[in-house]
Amino acid sequence: MADQKQVDLLKQGVKAWNAWRQENPSIIPDLEEAEFTSADLTSVNLRDANLTGATLDNANFTGARLSGANLSGANLQAAWLYSADLRKANLSGANLTNATLEIANLRSANLRSANLQAASCTRANLIRADLSDANLTEADLANATFIGSCLDRADLHSAYLPSANFTGADLIEADFTGADVDDAIFRDVDKTGAIGI
Repeated sequence: MADQKQVDLLKQGVKAWNAWRQENPSIIPDLEEAEFTSADLTSVNLRDANLTGATLDNANFTGARLSGANLSGANLQAAWLYSADLRKANLSGANLTNATLEIANLRSANLRSANLQAASCTRANLIRADLSDANLTEADLANATFIGSCLDRADLHSAYLPSANFTGADLIEADFTGADVDDAIFRDVDKTGAIGI
């Protein structure tokens, strides 16, 4: 369970929280299963934090620092993660339906079995990300970069993928049925068993 003192501190606002993080760089925040529905967490420093199973739907994480954070199983439905730093974050099994991840940095992030249905991920950096078994149906992934990523068995039904770059990606058994792949780059990909491309 979460450290209640840390939960209370974050609820005081980002300014107080970020100051505490700066003063205590060795402390890894424990916010497991904490509830921050619709919270304004713009530019918050949650690097390496434990947010496993947290309730973060409709929260505003614009420009937030979430690199290395554990968000596995978290509810981020309709969350605003515009330009957020999610490098090497663990989002496995997270609910990101209708979330905004435009220009977000998800390089090397773990998104295994995550639900990104109808998420907006235009120009997102997904280089070397693990999206195996992820649900990307109807997601807007225009100009997203998937270089070296794993999308094995990913569901991309009706996804919007114009100019997306899949160079060197694993697309084994991925489903692109009805997806818009105009001008998408599929150089040196493994698409064994993939359909729709």
